[in-house]
Amino acid sequence: APSSVLRQKNEPDYATESLNAPVGKLAQALMNDPAINNLGKKKSLPSAWKKHVEELLDLEGNLRRHALAMFTYSLGWFFVRDSRWTQANLISVLTTDAEDQKAFWSGFFWNPKVHSKLFEILKPYLIRLVQDKSVEKQGHLNTLSAILLTYWWHVLPKTGTRFVSNAEMREILLHADDNFRVHTLWQAKNFLTGKKADRKHLPIFLRDVWPRHKKAKSLNIQKQHIPLI
Repeated sequence: APSSVLRQKNEPDYATESLNAPVGKLAQALMNDPAINNLGKKKSLPSAWKKHVEELLDLEGNLRRHALAMFTYSLGWFFVRDSRWTQANLISVLTTDAEDQKAFWSGFFWNPKVHSKLFEILKPYLIRLVQDKSVEKQGHLNTLSAILLTYWWHVLPKTGTRFVSNAEMREILLHADDNFRVHTLWQAKNFLTGKKADRKHLPIFLRDVWPRHKKAKSLNIQKQHIPLI
């Protein structure tokens, strides 16, 4: 679900715009096409259907962005069924135009379902997003911090390694702004201290992840930090 955080004036929200935009409606029609109804995970996307999706993505300006936001809402669905096509036609946007990137994230954060293989590909872009001020303006900061913390928390059983290492998470927090750190502590309180939480992660988070730098000790941080101790 979209974040309840209010967005700044003049900051485009391509996902919301796409719901009523003509191209957005065409994209919705494609996602409801009988050709892909009940398409199992092991079945590839029909070539003719993908061609129609590509035609919308080949449009210019906001027309393209409205289509992009509608399709990245279902990014995980695309990736499971055709990861190579998804990387070439959707994820590749993250190396191009800044407004196209905003459209990508606008759709993605409305439905942020990220399984492990998709996370491994999105990881550098998500980390880069931490320092992008437009993320907070669009109300996605809480979701972003939750995704990164979830994949720090997730330990691979065979190797004992994390998708986001202690060092990586510490660097993320060190170079983020105070709002992101506050959001992350709030998420940590939910993830690591709940009734069903594996509490062994909490001392690791406080000891090996949380930065010692003075910038990570603001008054807002201290208010969030105390319940974790």
